[in-house]
Amino acid sequence: MSSSAPVTGTNGTIMEEKFDEKTILISTTFLVIIIIMALFGNFLVVIAFAVFQKLRNMTNYFIVSLAVADILVATVSMPVWFAYLITGPKWMFDSWIQQVRRSCLFLYFF
Repeated sequence: MSSSAPVTGTNGTIMEEKFDEKTILISTTFLVIIIIMALFGNFLVVIAFAVFQKLRNMTNYFIVSLAVADILVATVSMPVWFAYLITGPKWMFDSWIQQVRRSCLFLYFF
């Protein structure tokens, strides 16, 4: 994080400022690589399952459902984290996306 003074949020809470440029560059580079690898690998799993009949057993149905879940994480959750890294703690999306994110976090922790 940068060494600047904290910023006051819209609801009166104190938030940290943006990350410094080095942290942003390293973090976003790795995140983009992870997103690409997650999409590529999991799409390969789904395509292999769809093409080859021998792979269609109960265990592989579970593996494919995990691959689909990973694809959803890579397309929905990781881009939000990417935007957070670039913009800092200020929310740049619509309020409904923030509500969905908070609901998912609530379900995750309970």
